[in-house]
Parts: sequence; C-alpha cells; structure tokens
Amino acid sequence: NIWKNTLQKSISFDLVPITFGDVLLSNNGFYIHSGDLIVYDLCKLLNPKRVVFASNIDGIYQNLDDNSSLVPIIKNNKNNLKFSKINYDVTGGIKTKITQSLKIANLGIEVQITNGLTSKNLIKALKGEHIGTLFIGDKHWVKKVLKRKYDIQKIDGLPEKKVTPPEEVYERIKKENKLI
Repeated sequence: NIWKNTLQKSISFDLVPITFGDVLLSNNGFYIHSGDLIVYDLCKLLNPKRVVFASNIDGIYQNLDDNSSLVPIIKNNKNNLKFSKINYDVTGGIKTKITQSLKIANLGIEVQITNGLTSKNLIKALKGEHIGTLFIGDKHWVKKVLKRKYDIQKIDGLPEKKVTPPEEVYERIKKENKLI
C-alpha cells in the first residue's frame, strides 16, 4: 500500500503526519472525504500513542454560547451530548469528530480536541498534557504493546535462568512498561 509505506517512511524520519479531508472523485462523481474518517483508519494502521484534533475552538462545549461549559472528559458519550443543527457541514461537523474520537479512544489511543489556533495549547496537547476535551473509550486503560524480539545476553555468575538485556533494550522496556 503506497500511502501506508509513505506514512511509515515519514514517521521513521520523525515527521508528524498531518491529514485533512478533501473533495475526491469516484465513479459516481465527486464526494467529500472527511479528515476525521482518515484519522481512524490511520490509527488502526499505525497504533499511535495519541491523536490531537486541532480545531478552532478549545474543545467540546455543552453550550456554544457559554465558555464555561467546556466538557473536559467524554467517556463513550455517557455525557449525553446533544447535537444541534447550527450550520451545515459536508464533513459531518463536530458530531463526526466526536464519533470518530470515541472510536479511536476505544482502540486504546488517547484522543483530544483542542484549539489549534493557540500554538502553546497545541504543543502541550501533542506532549500529552490534557488541554481541551479528552476522550476515554472502553479500553482507555489498555495500550497495545508491540511484540518485539530481544537479544538477550547471559551474564557470567548469574544462574542459568536469569538474564538481562543490553542497556538500550532495558531502557526501552522500562519506557514501554510506563505505557501499560
């Protein structure tokens, strides 16, 4: 898959994929493909630690006219959010963003919606600080750790069944254990 290889190559260079929706052409004519739908597919493919949706608002509000009604955490829409028809949005609007955020959170991936127009908030969110609205799915406490092969070295003087990995592998194991 070309786009999968391209994404994985860019990530290997420590680049951050930034996606967006677009107008696409199919056999049936033109259609809108929402960037929010693309992110879910990418999460299944790449299994990231976190997803940050940059928006023009600070997060999800119970009432758009009340800045104090920011919803800090949404757990499987147990917040009973109501959606109003404010403006027509061909991508599905905030309802699609919330639905996709919950689907991603159910994969065990941290998801936030924050204000992308405020660079310091966006940087904090990318670093894992809770800025805006955080989504928690059924599997929020489960994080898939990729199976790895380790080169184990025996240390003279230790019993046969006791081994220790090289220092750089041991450091990586400690970091991965913190994700669990």
